[in-house]
Amino acid sequence: MEKVKKKISLDIAGSRIAIVTDEDENYVKKLASFLSQKVNTLSLSGSGITKTDAALLYALELLDENFKMKMKLSEMQNGHYGN
Repeated sequence: MEKVKKKISLDIAGSRIAIVTDEDENYVKKLASFLSQKVNTLSLSGSGITKTDAALLYALELLDENFKMKMKLSEMQNGHYGN
C-alpha cells in the first residue's frame, strides 16, 4: 500500500513552513515541536545566536550523531566493531 502525500503546515521556532510528506502528520508535528524547543533553547541560552544559527548548529549536531551511528553500524556489520 502506497502512502499518500499530504501538505502539512508547521510552526518551527516562530517560522511557518509547509512541507509535503507521506509521514504521519502527528509524527511530523512532534518532530517540529522538538526542533522548536531545541532551537528556542539554544537561541535563548544567552550566547547571542539567532534562531537561524541555532537551527544550523542543531543540524550540525544531528549530522554528526547520524554519521557516527552509521559508521558504528557499518563496523558492526563488517565485524570490525570494538577491535
